[in-house]
Amino acid sequence: MLAGVGNVFNVITIRARPGAEEQISQVLREDPGVTELLVKSQIYEVATDLVRAIDYFFIIMYVIAFVMGFSVLFTLVTINLLERRREIATMRTMGASMWEVFGTVTLETLAV
Repeated sequence: MLAGVGNVFNVITIRARPGAEEQISQVLREDPGVTELLVKSQIYEVATDLVRAIDYFFIIMYVIAFVMGFSVLFTLVTINLLERRREIATMRTMGASMWEVFGTVTLETLAV
């Protein structure tokens, strides 16, 4: 029971003079109604850990987005090549080099 008041508060913020933080922490830890006590440095550490976890989450999401984008692009190029197999064979028969065919397909893929 803090200051004669029953279970009314769930959070109390205290601003102390420099150097008094340890004494106040010790008094509050002795109170049976206090279940958790965090000082400013601990709150900063928790917030830093949370931001770091969010950063890792976004990195994972970026990797997943890259893999999905690559998969979609690979599928589109593969389907394009399979649909144009006869056209590519005709170009090769007419004397187009492999690099010319590759360049044509690459330019069309980049345009899409």
